[in-house]
Amino acid sequence: MSNFKILKCTYAIDNGGFSERNIELPEETTEIGKEMFSNDYALYSIIIPEGITKISYAAFYNCTSLRNVVFPDGLKEIGEEAFCKCVELTDINIPKGINIIGYNAFGFCRSLESISFPESIEKLGDCVCQYCFKLKEVSIETSIIPEGMFQFCMNLTKVTMTNKARAIKRSAFLRCTKLVELDIPLNVMRIESYAFGYCSNLQTVTNINYKCSIDYDAFEFCDKLHNSNIIISELESLRNMYD
Repeated sequence: MSNFKILKCTYAIDNGGFSERNIELPEETTEIGKEMFSNDYALYSIIIPEGITKISYAAFYNCTSLRNVVFPDGLKEIGEEAFCKCVELTDINIPKGINIIGYNAFGFCRSLESISFPESIEKLGDCVCQYCFKLKEVSIETSIIPEGMFQFCMNLTKVTMTNKARAIKRSAFLRCTKLVELDIPLNVMRIESYAFGYCSNLQTVTNINYKCSIDYDAFEFCDKLHNSNIIISELESLRNMYD
């Protein structure tokens, strides 16, 4: 008898109920294929079995009813746009051993409220959580916060970075308009253009390393952020940068 990996799926049906469906994959299968569930509007939840190490490009793109995803502990890669436009997803638990997350993997997940990126990640694409309008809290343990990572996450209020962080790329937190305070890890040595541009309620930034290279427009149009509210390690201020 052949052995299979089982994808356990739940589907929403017209009468407001749910139906269960098991999808059998050959035992040797290690990935969810490109666009496998793309535009599957009825998919409500899925449990991905152990042995699957990769979720490919746009595998769950625009699954507009998808609310729950359980990843296997051995997952290593989430591909580009894998869960883009899954507008009902509210939270994601990324396995701690994952290595790669591709461009826009969770972009436009407008119900997503929290997400954590573990230190095991070796490659993190740009714009991974862009336009996640309800995202409130993020934890990121990577060395680079990529370009456009959380741009237009307008309800983001809490950002936790670790001392592993080395650089915050262009537009990483662009228009995160509810961000009020920010603690920059001392090991961050580069903050690029518009990294915090248009964060119109940002008032306090602490612990910036005095050797950090900050583009002149990194905090552009942060109208409530003033020189006296920027605390530099070993220095008192940005020396009139915002005077």
